[in-house]
Amino acid sequence: SVLVTADASDKPADVLKTYDTIAAALRDCAPYARILIREGEWSGQMIIDKPVQLVGRARETGAEVRIVQALREGLEVSLSEQWRRSSDVVRLAGLTVVRKGDRVEMPGTAAIQVTAGALIVEDCVIRDVFRQAIGVGNLSAGDELQRPRATIRRCRILRPGRAGIAVIGEADVQVESCEIIGAVENGIELTAKPATLTAT
Repeated sequence: SVLVTADASDKPADVLKTYDTIAAALRDCAPYARILIREGEWSGQMIIDKPVQLVGRARETGAEVRIVQALREGLEVSLSEQWRRSSDVVRLAGLTVVRKGDRVEMPGTAAIQVTAGALIVEDCVIRDVFRQAIGVGNLSAGDELQRPRATIRRCRILRPGRAGIAVIGEADVQVESCEIIGAVENGIELTAKPATLTAT
């Protein structure tokens, strides 16, 4: 099950509601909620348009919380305009993202794509996905508030179908203590308009 709490920290909190799918929890939860995902496989298109946390509840036990993506599915972060302040952040932690089915060459977005707002990805594994593991960028960002931002830390990116991390258009990206192994193209790729990238 997927549990939604009002507490945005990793401390225990009272469960507000339980859902059968991540997509339903994302649609229904309030901004700044924490969505705890139990071990197992989860699928479907997921769009995040408000600041929330998606946290794999099995991180402490080592069991996988696996998000399985079919062709043309992805996890998209596109925060609505009212949620683009510097303090409004989407956080993904303790998740494994994999593809479903054979790899095919096709146009499309990354497994995790942020086009508007800020994203933190921590302690995640993204492996064998169709295209880029993480894509950050907006070709038409008009000002700093519209410019996507991403911090990616302590993540393992294994055998992505194209680049490990793609910065496409205007964006600010910080990569900390990550492994990118077996990318078909570049481990980290910058394209199109000016972007800032910091890697440690």
